[in-house]
Amino acid sequence: MHWICSAATLRGDRTTNQDQYVVVDGAAAVLDGATSWLHTDQEPESRDGGWYTRVLGAALAVRLPGHGTPLDVILEAAIADVRGTYGLKPGDSPYSTATLTRWNSKVIDLLVLGDTPALVHYSDGTNVLVADERLAATAPAERDAYRDHLREGRGFDDDLADLIATLQRTERHSFNQPGGFWVAEAEPAAAGHAVCRTLPVDEVDALTLMTDGAAASVTDYELTDWAGLHSELSRHGIAAWLNRTHLTEETDPDGRRWPRTKKHDDKTALHLAKLFR
Repeated sequence: MHWICSAATLRGDRTTNQDQYVVVDGAAAVLDGATSWLHTDQEPESRDGGWYTRVLGAALAVRLPGHGTPLDVILEAAIADVRGTYGLKPGDSPYSTATLTRWNSKVIDLLVLGDTPALVHYSDGTNVLVADERLAATAPAERDAYRDHLREGRGFDDDLADLIATLQRTERHSFNQPGGFWVAEAEPAAAGHAVCRTLPVDEVDALTLMTDGAAASVTDYELTDWAGLHSELSRHGIAAWLNRTHLTEETDPDGRRWPRTKKHDDKTALHLAKLFR
């Protein structure tokens, strides 16, 4: 059984891209570092979400594919390694989502932690999104507040930044604890709360891992549906799709039509497709 793995990433508004993808023989991962609105004086080279995805990605690359070891155990060990190496403390550390996949001749393993979904393209033509929705369920009043700000036409101004900072402070009350949401940070046990699936290889034609900035092309902008996304990526490639998504955001420069935290988020997608001979 042979697979073709392709990936691309596109930086958003910030000076650095906080997304990261990892590809090794038989496994891959997509990570999305969280943008902090609480410490705006950080330098680009500081320990922000982008730095965290790079060091966590490197730790994962050492351990993947790790056949025989569950993906949540691999992620737990990688988080622990980063925490120990850099002296990170739970609740006071940069963090990221983590979506991992691994394949062999019989099964595809999949792990989703945080809002970086995976789309399974089944051989029978169906498409199933594997997602972790827990973050989106937190702080509903604060989410409504920043979205209303944008819908009123006030744009991406300093007041919006304050509203998003308030959102992040509220989210922290639900951070990496039961009843809240879970992400890769400085608490290795968070990996055990990931959404995990094991899929028979014979039933799957392709798999797409996406950061939320890339998934917005379907969930928010409705450029196509999930079945159409598979077709677009197969025909035109990931880089072209990410660029199309970016250009779509340009048509809504004030965020009034599609309220979002940034005019342009980082966008990353990884597409794993079965090679038919």
